[in-house]
Amino acid sequence: MGLFDSFKKSDSGLPKELENLLNMVLENGEITDDEMAVLRAKAEKFDISEGELNIIIKNRLLKSQPTAKEEKVKISLDEVNNKISANLYDANDSYPHMVEKYNTLLDLSAMPLDSNLKTKVHNAKLVFINSIVMPETKEGVINLLSHTAPYSKTTLGGNVLKTLSSVGTFAASLMGSVSVVSSIATLVTEDVVNKATGVVTKAMTTNQMDEIDAWKKKLLQIVSDAKKTFGGTDADFNKKLDALAKEIKG
Repeated sequence: MGLFDSFKKSDSGLPKELENLLNMVLENGEITDDEMAVLRAKAEKFDISEGELNIIIKNRLLKSQPTAKEEKVKISLDEVNNKISANLYDANDSYPHMVEKYNTLLDLSAMPLDSNLKTKVHNAKLVFINSIVMPETKEGVINLLSHTAPYSKTTLGGNVLKTLSSVGTFAASLMGSVSVVSSIATLVTEDVVNKATGVVTKAMTTNQMDEIDAWKKKLLQIVSDAKKTFGGTDADFNKKLDALAKEIKG
């Protein structure tokens, strides 16, 4: 009587003696020639053919392999620290470079991190945002606000933001007029936004909302400070600031 016939008559599966041996041999996910020989001998004792045994072993090994999700390589603490250190805010950076740095932190937060590392990256982003200082010129203020205003938004996909922010399209439109590109949005993780449609498909995380709120507060404070410092009687400058503030508030 073969193994598959025995399954029809019993729910016990393999003989306990063979089951225990299989569990020991396959514990590390591998099987040596010597171990295979022992298993064959044991299977033969219970009238289980070599072909049946091979099928059992193959299925056991397949089930023991990690899923695609489990296979994701966890990012180490050192890697996270190195990424954060290399992408700290620096007031001397160009605005595209500043955006590139923050985008790197955003990409980092979307990687397979444990909860402690996710918190560490989240805090690094908040430190980055709160470290931003108001530029010393009117043009600098407009450039800074127009490059970073998208981070105060909650719609559309990250690739759009990265492209527009990096090339300065948003900034260019504002330098020439008071019109604001309202469709540009903050970069969020892929499981929150459908990149094809820009539609939010899941609730945003508390961390993401905290980051958006931090951007709003920081940028609106810069608008307020810029008006006090540079506004005066410059109606055009104030008009651009008002347009940006309206866009930031959403």
